[in-house]
Amino acid sequence: MTTLLNALAIYPPLDRVKHSSPDDTVEMVKPNFRREAAARTVTSKLHVKDPLDRAVEDRINVTLDASPYHAVRRVRCRFEKGVLSLHGTVPSYHCVQLAITLVRARIPDHVPLQNCLQVFNTSEA
Repeated sequence: MTTLLNALAIYPPLDRVKHSSPDDTVEMVKPNFRREAAARTVTSKLHVKDPLDRAVEDRINVTLDASPYHAVRRVRCRFEKGVLSLHGTVPSYHCVQLAITLVRARIPDHVPLQNCLQVFNTSEA
């Protein structure tokens, strides 16, 4: 049974087409290759996040949320293709260093950390 299901999985989706004959209506099934190609294209463009990447992000975001510094709590992280990146806006370089130190303590040394934090001091604006 499974080999049959595997064999059927390679065929494209089917469209049902009704053909009328003088005596009765016959329903025929024909493959829809355009719809299958479009589905393949859409599926290839979708990025499905690895559950392990998501778990790393969640763990680091919980660590940042537990910080006593409000500015550090607004920092978010993304983990894609083995690189952890920090995103957000903080009021000083001191907050940047705090966020990096918190995150570095939670990840192994071999994981690259990309700093995408922006410093925006409201007193100078």
